[in-house]
Amino acid sequence: MINRFTNKKTLKEILAAYDRQIRKDMGFWIKYRPSCWGDLLPEKFIRPLLTLIKTKGGKKFVFILAFLLSLLFVGVIPTLNFIWSNILRIWWIPLVIP
Repeated sequence: MINRFTNKKTLKEILAAYDRQIRKDMGFWIKYRPSCWGDLLPEKFIRPLLTLIKTKGGKKFVFILAFLLSLLFVGVIPTLNFIWSNILRIWWIPLVIP
């Protein structure tokens, strides 16, 4: 017969391991949150980037670049991933529809 106390200790150890991992992950995301990514860039890169953003054409360029990158990551890549994961089902459509 299995001892009840052994199971409780194992459950307690498992929950403690989950707690440690969650705290470790939270610490990582707090330390490297997106608002701090600018601090990771070298100073030689930040100054020209800020001067580019201050110009009228630079603002437009940065806005269009951010818009295109967001469309790419939000729209195109998940769509390609969906098509690739369902390629066999999609392959049947041209055969069945005609």
